[in-house]
Amino acid sequence: MKYISERHIKYLSRILLVLMVAGIAVSLFACGIFTNPGKYDEADALLTSGSYEEAATAFEALGEYRDAPDKARLARDEVAYASATAMLEQAVRSGDGFDEAASAFTAIAGFRDSSDKSKEALDEKAYASAFALMEQATQESKALKKSQSAQAPQASKTSQATQSTQSTQSAQATQATQAALESQISQASSVIDIYDEAAAAFAALGDFRDSRAKILETHDLAIEVLNAQSYDKAVLMYVREEYNSALEAFRGAGGHLDSGEYIMELTDFIIPYADAEKLFADGKYGDAAKAYKALGNYRDSTAKGATANNYDQYNQAKELYDNKKFQAAYNIFSGLGTFQGSAALLPEIDEAWWAHALALESLDACEEYLSLPNAAHAEEAAIEYERLYAIEQDGLAFDAYTKAADAGTLPALFVFLDAWSESEYAVEYIAQANKLADSIKADSSLSAPLLGNPSDVSNAEIDAFLRDFPGHKDEQKVRSLREGDFITLMSSGVISIAVKGNSIDFTSVTLTSKANRSLTVTIPIGTYFSPGSSSVQNMVVREPTTVTLGANSSTNVSVKTACMNIRRSIPNSNNTFTAQSLDSNAKLRRVVALCNEKRTSYAVTQAAVWIVTDNPGDNSLLNTLVYSDGRRAISSDDLAKAKEIVREAG
Repeated sequence: MKYISERHIKYLSRILLVLMVAGIAVSLFACGIFTNPGKYDEADALLTSGSYEEAATAFEALGEYRDAPDKARLARDEVAYASATAMLEQAVRSGDGFDEAASAFTAIAGFRDSSDKSKEALDEKAYASAFALMEQATQESKALKKSQSAQAPQASKTSQATQSTQSTQSAQATQATQAALESQISQASSVIDIYDEAAAAFAALGDFRDSRAKILETHDLAIEVLNAQSYDKAVLMYVREEYNSALEAFRGAGGHLDSGEYIMELTDFIIPYADAEKLFADGKYGDAAKAYKALGNYRDSTAKGATANNYDQYNQAKELYDNKKFQAAYNIFSGLGTFQGSAALLPEIDEAWWAHALALESLDACEEYLSLPNAAHAEEAAIEYERLYAIEQDGLAFDAYTKAADAGTLPALFVFLDAWSESEYAVEYIAQANKLADSIKADSSLSAPLLGNPSDVSNAEIDAFLRDFPGHKDEQKVRSLREGDFITLMSSGVISIAVKGNSIDFTSVTLTSKANRSLTVTIPIGTYFSPGSSSVQNMVVREPTTVTLGANSSTNVSVKTACMNIRRSIPNSNNTFTAQSLDSNAKLRRVVALCNEKRTSYAVTQAAVWIVTDNPGDNSLLNTLVYSDGRRAISSDDLAKAKEIVREAG
């Protein structure tokens, strides 16, 4: 042992010290191994059961054991979350403490929904603030309505006062009303501002709770106040007699209170009355009178309408007088009586009227002046009228005669003579017209162009002559240029005629026109056709025939005839005849005409003709015409009728 060095002793001492420390550590470790697990489990159980405060304390006591620090922080966050939640609920109930709750949630930001809860706390605060604004505005609105209800009757009284002269007392009431209305309008603006502020606050909250519904509710409440304010503004304008602006404001009041009654009163009476007043003030009296009349008995409309009408009539009368419309002016001034001195103007008008009539030298002017009752110059006017009338009538008669004479036709002269036949002022011109008419009737030069070349005359030329010169000495000659019996037309050279036999009771006649116009040709009773052979019967026309010929054309007709020679042969188509008038045998003409008039049969007519031309015995008359079957054409009865006609013809 004496050989161990001091260095070795120090080294051994250090080893012993390390062993001692290690032993102590091992002892402590062994103690922890068996103690900490139990406490951890107890802390965890507290955490799970929601005893966050105790769990936090327990975990904190475990120090760094396992995840005790994390669990301790979790437990502390839960405690803080629960505390913040309680603060938020209390703030919602009391309406205060939202900022503290938000701060509490912000302190544990990131834990669970703390960030959302922090925002929720601030939104709740904003919602409460917006709701408070809405409630404030609503309360002020109720107070405003109560005040307006008390004020409304005063406005109505002002409406009544406007319809009559206002007294000092009513004027004072009007001033008080205006002040009250102005105050209410201002208060309403304040309430509307609060509602707008509340609506903006709700809008900022987006979809939070019922914010969107509250925006609409706030808007509706603000509209009510706005309508009430419009009503107050309208009443204020009404009181100030700013009626057109008041009407628009009442229409914008949404039917608030009695807006409808105000609108009706303004529309039907007040504004029309004000318009009438302005028209009157502007001198538009006619329009003013109509406007007052439309208002009926409203206020003094009847009286003012009458006054406006008088002014309008007076002005019209003055204008008429200035324009020398004396009759119309006199009538109006007469109706106005003493208005604006109208009656005093009547003598002046009388004098001016008469002077004007004299200057015009006009019948109408004299006649118009004479229509004036009690005219000062009536006698003079009557004399002047007669003088002017005579001059006028003479001039009119001369003009009428000159016009008729210039026309150069008889109808024009006849019109003049008819119109002036009873006029004492046209005697001279009537004599001249009659002389001229006689001269025209005898003037051969008027008909010469037609009669000188009858074939080339047109219907229009004939019509013109007959129209312009009725009663002319050649009228019938001109008329016969296109209508008449064939002998006259033949003599005029406008037709030719060819006649052939046919039978004992018919003859064929061909008429040919040589004129450049249509013709009407008559083959009259009493015409007879003479044959070219003495053995063939002469034929007499027993019924007239009228034929229309076209220009330069021919027409064939079958003419009803009777035989004039009982013992001669019956004509046929080989026999030709000439046509002529039966002037030499007047009795035969009368007999044939009487037969035609009585519409007798052919047998009776034929028997009557033979009695006149041949005077045969009865047997010859009865037996000359016999049918192939032996029947007689002329019976005893026919013969008796024929004899009676001959006796009647004389």
